[in-house]
Amino acid sequence: MKRFSLLLALLVVGLTTIVADDTPVAVPESSVFDRFPAALGAQVVLALDTNTFLGGLSWQYWFGPIGLQVSGGGLVASDSSYNYNVFGSTQFRMYGADFNQWFSGALYGNVLLGHSGSGGASLAYVPRLHAGVGIGIELVFLEHLSPSVEFQYVSSIPLAGGEAFNLGFGLGFSLRYRF
Repeated sequence: MKRFSLLLALLVVGLTTIVADDTPVAVPESSVFDRFPAALGAQVVLALDTNTFLGGLSWQYWFGPIGLQVSGGGLVASDSSYNYNVFGSTQFRMYGADFNQWFSGALYGNVLLGHSGSGGASLAYVPRLHAGVGIGIELVFLEHLSPSVEFQYVSSIPLAGGEAFNLGFGLGFSLRYRF
């Protein structure tokens, strides 16, 4: 417990030192999200209560305070089973700022809509519709490296009979390069 407390204290001191950088920042006419509105990378959304996994390559673009994000991915196994997913989000930036020359951040709300399917030679095709709503935090390091985390409620709605509607808490993670 003492090691954990010491590690936590060092982490807090280190983070406050980084954020409290005394280097003067010229007030830009725009934030990093305006200077580099597009981003490419990868994104994953995990709905913890529903065993829903969405993820793949991702594109994002900020049109002022409104952002659009599209992701998709899939896989095929050696037994000919497969799954795929395509989903998009509309984001509404509530706050965004350049804290210093190399560190920026934003808080946003988001609405997710997606489709997935799975099946195979011995498995029936199962299509699903996904919808979600939540909040996200995007950090930008060195004006380009952009990880984000999203907290949201995600529903999984089967489009074929036999499965039940699910609604659960989900986490989203992404890592992108902003340009």
